[in-house]
Amino acid sequence: MSDDPLPLGRRSSLERNDVRQLAAHVLSVLATEAKSSLDDLQERSLKEFCDALIHPDDRRRYDVIGGMVAAGVTTEEILERFVPNAARRLGEHWVDDTLSFAEVSVGAARLQEVVRAFGNPYEKPGALVPLGRSVLMIVPDFEKHTLGPFLAASQFRRYGLWVQMAIGLTQDEIVDQVAESRFSMIGISCSNRRGIEGVARLVDGVQTNSAFPAPVVVGGNVVMQEQELKALTGADLVTIHPREALDFCQLAPPSKAAALDEPSGILTDRS
Repeated sequence: MSDDPLPLGRRSSLERNDVRQLAAHVLSVLATEAKSSLDDLQERSLKEFCDALIHPDDRRRYDVIGGMVAAGVTTEEILERFVPNAARRLGEHWVDDTLSFAEVSVGAARLQEVVRAFGNPYEKPGALVPLGRSVLMIVPDFEKHTLGPFLAASQFRRYGLWVQMAIGLTQDEIVDQVAESRFSMIGISCSNRRGIEGVARLVDGVQTNSAFPAPVVVGGNVVMQEQELKALTGADLVTIHPREALDFCQLAPPSKAAALDEPSGILTDRS
């Protein structure tokens, strides 16, 4: 006979309530520390962001993030406002049984991935430090994909490069951005043949108007669809391999570039 005066089911229920109360207390503290005022548009973006974090399709969250960036949300705002608020919101949904623990765990892991992709400004320097060289990753306004370029940006950051994302900008806006900037590489992502003409105009605009010309690399699924892509776009390099792009632009020692043998990024996209 058990010495426990409560039946197992009753005891489990009380333990569950204790966990809920503890979680609710922790979340209330986090909410006080991390919550920042969000207007209606940002609130809708936060909801879309949270929904995308638990969606089975990886592309969903990058599409949402890409839309936020295109709408003018900065990297700092994503890291300092949206990420903490999303973490708090996911926790609240677990407490009120809207989301399962497994869903919240997946969402939390993906939040960490987002932070890594953008580069954590609070992270202590490690063995790899920025080299002072910067890369511009462009997803033109006529393209809709974002997953590949974000993954490529994450890889390039790991190898000591500053990466700036230009998502959903017009050609004039991109040309203005590169006119007086010193980039060591400009990557343009294109998903299919329909975008080749637009990419060619963009390459010409970038090469013609930049005071500090940088190699222009074109990548994406279109690389596998069009053998004459380099001639059609005027790009300096066409590739789906990060190592090839880094080697061509002389941006990574062989020992580091060797770790980038797999296709990615500007490079490729699942959309």
